[in-house]
Amino acid sequence: MLRPGPTTIVTSYDSNPVHLATLSPDGNHLVTAVRTGCSGSRVVVRKLSCQSSGDPVIATIPIPTLTGSSSSGLSALAWSPDSRLLLASHNDCGSIVVLSPIDHPDWRCTIEQGSAGLAASLWSPDSRHVLAIADFSLRLDVWSLTTQSSIERIKYAKSPTIHSGPAVVASAVPTVAFSNTCQNLAVIRRRECKDYISIHDPQEGFKQARLSRSREILGYWPLGDQVSHFGLPTVDAYGVAWPSFKDSQLLVWENPSASSTAIVLLYVYSIAGEQLHAVKPPSGALQSDAVCLTGLALFPREGLIAVGTAGGQSHILNAGEAGTGSTLDEL
Repeated sequence: MLRPGPTTIVTSYDSNPVHLATLSPDGNHLVTAVRTGCSGSRVVVRKLSCQSSGDPVIATIPIPTLTGSSSSGLSALAWSPDSRLLLASHNDCGSIVVLSPIDHPDWRCTIEQGSAGLAASLWSPDSRHVLAIADFSLRLDVWSLTTQSSIERIKYAKSPTIHSGPAVVASAVPTVAFSNTCQNLAVIRRRECKDYISIHDPQEGFKQARLSRSREILGYWPLGDQVSHFGLPTVDAYGVAWPSFKDSQLLVWENPSASSTAIVLLYVYSIAGEQLHAVKPPSGALQSDAVCLTGLALFPREGLIAVGTAGGQSHILNAGEAGTGSTLDEL
């Protein structure tokens, strides 16, 4: 557990500035990455402990750059949910390196995306699968660390624009989202300039979920054995999330670059594809840049959604109720 108070980490042997840094979910380890010129990057893992007086560095792992790459730096670092494995992605090279710096520092697993490229990558909740999204919304590959192979390919999975829109808490890749129960995966797909949502089952090899299974779990889906896949009316869907602990609703929101001209900013859907809720901008503000979304946070236990706009307003929405919500001043 981290203790309050300033902490300084001195690396006398490394003159290169830290390029990336991330804390493990359990708060016990810090990983940093530095560029080492044309040779690639170096990942350093440190144990965070107020009681330890020795060297906090437990692993120093070089990650070379693939031949022909124009970039020498890693794109992202991500700890697995169980805080044992580390994902180091190099989007320019289309490669992902999985490390085990705590238990087996010499072990590594390399995933190559080939000509499809790499737009983003993330962990599955079980810490045993890596999801890799290709460039140009070509596909999403699910890689198993257990079988050391790709076990599922989802075509037309939308490539995220990670730094241009509102950030959902604990979600680095907004176009895919695991439900709060970890029993479902929602994927935004883009084909022929239209957005779609598909629901996948991690327990069944990430195959598309069928509503008969959802009906058994939730008790009220009447659509038989149809595959859960439906179209969206969005101009350019930016992200998807599960707004409550019940795996019964999905939240979809527009890209900020499109939200100033979109009639609806946010949608709430059932996983059967029924539109339950459409959040529109304030009346008279449809053509104003002030309605662009700048922030979005979820409170799944209460089923609430907090939305911030460029105009400086904050709205609190209830995912289970109709209406456009209220500003904070009106609550």
